[in-house]
Amino acid sequence: MRLSALAIFCLMTLTVVGCGTKRTFISIETRPTGAQIEVNGEYYGESPVKISLEEFAHFKHGSQSIKAKAEGYTEHTRVVNPSWYTDPNNHTIDPRTGELGYRLHIHLLRDTRQ
Repeated sequence: MRLSALAIFCLMTLTVVGCGTKRTFISIETRPTGAQIEVNGEYYGESPVKISLEEFAHFKHGSQSIKAKAEGYTEHTRVVNPSWYTDPNNHTIDPRTGELGYRLHIHLLRDTRQ
């Protein structure tokens, strides 16, 4: 049985990026960029923020509260529970390093009460 180059590439990709591959970070992005990001009340910087799961080892244990706030926009809190990590739509690859991770994108709404 002969395999085409495309079939071999697909098999290699599945082997490298398979389901059991360890993810090493979570990337939190917002629209607009530059929003202040807090995870469980701890400030992590302005978006986009890349958090190492090794540095933040307790991140996957239980639900996490992720807050994004920016001047002129309504503050938004997102609760991420353990099932969030299993959704392939939340998986990403860092294009610079090739690391596998998770991605959370938050759209902030303009605050119209002003």
